[in-house]
Amino acid sequence: MKKSLTILALALGFSTAFTVAGTEVKDGIVKKDDCKLLENDAKIILSKNVSAAFACDEAAATITFGTCSSSGSRGPAKFKCSNSAAPNETPKWNIEGCTEEGKEIEVTGYKGFTLSSKGGSMGAIEFPKPCSGADLAGAVK
Repeated sequence: MKKSLTILALALGFSTAFTVAGTEVKDGIVKKDDCKLLENDAKIILSKNVSAAFACDEAAATITFGTCSSSGSRGPAKFKCSNSAAPNETPKWNIEGCTEEGKEIEVTGYKGFTLSSKGGSMGAIEFPKPCSGADLAGAVK
């Protein structure tokens, strides 16, 4: 999972655009036509049973990627809250339930992980069951 997130972070670093609604990554390719912030198609290499989704917010010039495993990451984990929105924008927290920068939130159920091109910390999305690409697409914003 960490290897996949590193690859996603690198893809974000070499590009700049998406759709605000989440879109499942199919066949490991994010097409530049699906996100005007990208200069080229992006190839995402995922481990077995790992799904990915992205959201492209052209107005905010932000791309958010998420990954999750159908075999489920379930152990409790603490994440620090990080806001990736500009100072004059509505806060965009990396974890649901965040209200202040640096606050720790524990996620205990099945989880997916997110990264944003705006920076900040890796985020987590909690799911009630093992995650699929469709579940993740509905959660990535």
